[in-house]
Amino acid sequence: MFIDPYTAALHEVEERERERKRLQAKARREQKKLLLAQTPEVPIGTVYQLEVHGEILSAVRMTQKSKWVNPEARKYLNYLARVRSDVSLVALIHKLTMLVDQEFSLAVSFFIDPSRLYVKDTKNLYWGIEDALEGILYENDRYNMHISSSKESCERSKEKAFILLEVLSLRGRNANRSEKEKV
Repeated sequence: MFIDPYTAALHEVEERERERKRLQAKARREQKKLLLAQTPEVPIGTVYQLEVHGEILSAVRMTQKSKWVNPEARKYLNYLARVRSDVSLVALIHKLTMLVDQEFSLAVSFFIDPSRLYVKDTKNLYWGIEDALEGILYENDRYNMHISSSKESCERSKEKAFILLEVLSLRGRNANRSEKEKV
């Protein structure tokens, strides 16, 4: 059977792409194993309480291009960096362990200036905080099993987000082990 050079080259490129994706997936699995080995489990029922002070911003939808062009996206990215910095510092000082493969509940209360209270959408405020905490307090937000958020009014100078994160269960590495293996 005759295969023209163009088709042969196309098959070769496709094969290289499949191999690259396979190697990336393998690297991600290895990285996950290393993270699991290095991160101690957080006991069920553990509660992290944090406060983030300063202006609270809603999550902004953005594309790869708009995050460099859109002023709202730039402001949101700066906000995320500020919140991550604050939370990282608190996590470091209090030796908070990042949740890896563990289910959790996240409740956030927002205290916002009355003039902006009804302008801000509660779920977008929540998503902004959830985005900022990912990679610091928990590995991935897909393990967030319970969502709770509320807004209350306060003076503009006292705007803040009060965050409660509770560990609900073990997942992954210990959830399916038998009792004698856990001992």
